[in-house]
Amino acid sequence: AYRQITDEELVKSSLLVMAYAFYLNAGGNADLSNADSKLKYAEGNNLSSVNGGSAVFGGRSLLGVFEAGKYKADVSMTNYAPSQLMPTEVSSTEVSSVMLGISMTNVSTRTKGLSDCYLDKFRTENFTVGVAPVDSELKKLSSYTNEFTMTCTGSGNLTVKINGSSIINATNADVRRSWFPIQIDDAHCWLKDSSYGWWED
Repeated sequence: AYRQITDEELVKSSLLVMAYAFYLNAGGNADLSNADSKLKYAEGNNLSSVNGGSAVFGGRSLLGVFEAGKYKADVSMTNYAPSQLMPTEVSSTEVSSVMLGISMTNVSTRTKGLSDCYLDKFRTENFTVGVAPVDSELKKLSSYTNEFTMTCTGSGNLTVKINGSSIINATNADVRRSWFPIQIDDAHCWLKDSSYGWWED
C-alpha cells in the first residue's frame, strides 16, 4: 500500500532521478557497475524512459572570460522516469523501479574544459523542477505531484524550496551528497554509496 509522502521525501526521490539521469548520460551502466567511476558529461544525448519521457543533454559551448576555460550545456527533461536499480530490504536481490517523472527546461550546466569535461556546477539558479508520479496508484495521492526550485552551484552548495519554504540548504559536500547523489566536482557519483544512505551493503 502506498502512503502520502513529505516534501522532503519527494525532493530526495526527485533528486535521485535527476542524478541517475546524469549518470546514464555520462555512460553509466544500468546495473550501477561503474557508479564508482569518474564519468564525463556526454553532449548531444537524448535519453528516453518507458513512460514516454525524455532527457536531452545539449552540446557544449565555450564560456566567456569570467568562466574562462569552462563550457556550458543546456539540459532539459520532460517527465523523465528511468527504470532504476535499487536494493530490496527483504533479500539480497535487486529490483528496478519506476515511480516519479521529473521535468526541467533549458537548465544551464557547466563542465570543465576540453577533454576534462566533468560537471562542476549548475549555472542556472532557482530553476523549477516539476514532479509527477508514473504509477497509476501514486497518481491518486496528491503529495507525489509538485514542483520545487533548486540551486546547485557546486559540490557543496544545494538549496531547494517549495512555495518559497526551504527544504534543503546544504553548504558542504557531505550534506549535498545525502540529498543529491550526482557526480558534481566529485570523483564519482554516490548512487551506490551506503554511507550517504543511497544503498545497502
